[in-house]
Formats: sequence, C-alpha cells, structure tokens
Amino acid sequence: MNSLRYKILIFLFFASLIHSQSYNFKRLGDETVEFIKSPLNWNGNDFLKFGLITSAGLGMFFIDEDVKQFSQTKIPSEFYIPSEIGRIWGEPYFSACLSAVFLIHGSAVKNEANKKLGFEIAQTFAYSILTIGVIKISLGRERPRISDDAWNFNPFNSFEDNYFSMPSGHNALAFSLSSVLSNSFQSDVMKVLSFVPAAFTFFSRIYQNHHWISDAFIGGAIGYFIGQFVVNLHKFDDNSQKLVPENTPLFSINFAL
Repeated sequence: MNSLRYKILIFLFFASLIHSQSYNFKRLGDETVEFIKSPLNWNGNDFLKFGLITSAGLGMFFIDEDVKQFSQTKIPSEFYIPSEIGRIWGEPYFSACLSAVFLIHGSAVKNEANKKLGFEIAQTFAYSILTIGVIKISLGRERPRISDDAWNFNPFNSFEDNYFSMPSGHNALAFSLSSVLSNSFQSDVMKVLSFVPAAFTFFSRIYQNHHWISDAFIGGAIGYFIGQFVVNLHKFDDNSQKLVPENTPLFSINFAL
C-alpha cells in the first residue's frame, strides 16, 4: 500500500512539472542547487536565527516527557477531530495533490499565479522531505510511542520509522505549505488563517503520540523557513494575475476559471 502511495505521489509531482512551461524541471534543478548552497551565503542575521531556533528546540528537550504525559492523560478525546485535520494537512499526499491541482489547472487556463503556487508547493515538498530525511537518519531519535525517555538516540543505526522522531516531517510539510499559501494572499486575515491548519498539525503530532514537542517545533521551523526561501526565489516574477485579488470576500478564492 505504501509503495503504491509513493508511486502516485511521484506521478503527480512529475505530471505537475510536465504541464508547466515557465515553472519546469530546469528551473527546479537550478533552484535546488541554490537551496543546497544557501547556507554558504548566510549572514550574521541568518546564523542568529539558526542559533535561536536550535537553542529553543534543545531547550524543549527538558519538557518533552512532561508534555507527552499531559497530552496522553489530560487532553480529552474531543480533540481527535482537529488532530485529524492537522494530520491530513501535514501528509505528503496532501501537498503533492494540491501542487498538481494548481500547476495543471494554472497551465490549462494560462494563469501564472496558480502555476507559480503549484510549483512552490512542489518545491517546498521536495526540499522539506530531503532536509527532514537527512536529519532523521542522522539523529535516529526514538518516537514517544515506543519510549518514555526523550533522550534516546540511535544515529545512523536504524532506518525504522520508530527511530525517525526528530524532526517532525508532518510539521515541516504543514508549515512549508502554510508559508507558501500565506504569501499568496493579500489579505492579512487570510495570511494568518493559512497557518491555522499547520497549528493543528503541531498539536496532532504530539496528541497522537508520534512526536515529542521538540520534534514538532524543529520540524515546523524548518518547514516555515523553507517556505520563505522558496517564496523569496520567485518574489520578482512578473505575475499580473493574483490568486486572490484585493477586496475579495474572506472565503472566496479565485482559480481563474
């Protein structure tokens, strides 16, 4: 089942890029090189942000076990629905399908804003999976569902999912997706609301006992900054069409039909 799921994701990803002209494989390749090289271009402010995020994540190690205990014993079952919404928002198939919808539809109706959005979702998906995967394997942290000890690590010793706790992949995908979507709206209200499902994902991974709170925090931070990086790559693109024009009602999204 998992094999079929990943084959579908790969098909959707490649089909999306095939249907795009301005946002295509060559551009993805060139910008992926920029992404990999980006730490070499960090300035003092970038290193400061990295240090603060890392320090905050490490500091959360000291509350990981207490948060797990609270989430598993004190939070009522009524929170299951928002936790499921959050889980779905952070699933790989959700980002892949959303990317395909925007890219293919944007190409079909010649809407550059939709193509750009679909391409950016695909990029953040790929970069988040790559970054998270390398860190997970390097650290080998045990998930809270198999251990009550937040300090158990098996670096490079296991490729089992039980040792892929840090950082949270669902949170990386959720916050990268929300970051890209937020930058596609002109309304400040919609920018903020774009992160609500990602907040549900953050809650979900702890509530469903898949991650420690430090995993969720680091994963979310990685996703957010990857989303911002991708958006900044294209901020000077000439897209006269907007995903959501000014004065659009709160729950109205223009897909340029």
